[in-house]
Parts: sequence; structure tokens; C-alpha cells
Amino acid sequence: MDGYTPIEWGLVFSLLLLSGIDLVLTLAHVEAGGGEANPLMAWVFATGGESGFAAAKILLTGSATVFLLLHVRFRLARHALKALVSVYFVLLGWHAFVALDCLTL
Repeated sequence: MDGYTPIEWGLVFSLLLLSGIDLVLTLAHVEAGGGEANPLMAWVFATGGESGFAAAKILLTGSATVFLLLHVRFRLARHALKALVSVYFVLLGWHAFVALDCLTL
């Protein structure tokens, strides 16, 4: 079996790191009076609190990342991994926008 390339490991690491940053920023946003935009995760937060929300996010992101890494030789999985990293960069940009907007109020 072939090993994974440094780019593949980099994408996986980036995805997990960006997801962790999103988790921290989301919890800070909710504590400041904001809400979770994802309806499923909002329900998890409402029913499981911060710890349930964090556990669900880590479990979902971790398992999806492992699945994509195991299937990275398939074009769709490779593109999905790249797309998710891009989506998280956009999401963190949104967090920055919201944080800056709150500072100007």
C-alpha cells in the first residue's frame, strides 16, 4: 500500500486545525450572545450544551476527515478534502467579520 503524500497529510492537518479554531470561535460567539448558524449543530448545542456540541463537532469532523483520507486516491474524496479546507477558510473569514462587526458596535 502506498503511503500518503505530504500534501494529503497537510490537507488533513489543516482541516482538523481549522475545525478546532472554528469550534473555539463558535463557542466564544455563542457565549457573547450569538447563535450557531448550522441548524443541526444548533440543535446539538441546545440539547447537549457546550460539551455535547464540542464532542459532536470533534467526532463528526474527525470521522469525516479519516474517511476522506482513507479514500483520498479517489478523485471525489481528494476534491472534497480540498473543498472542505477552502470552506473552513471562508468560515473563519466570516468569524473575523462578525468579531470585527461586534467591536464596532
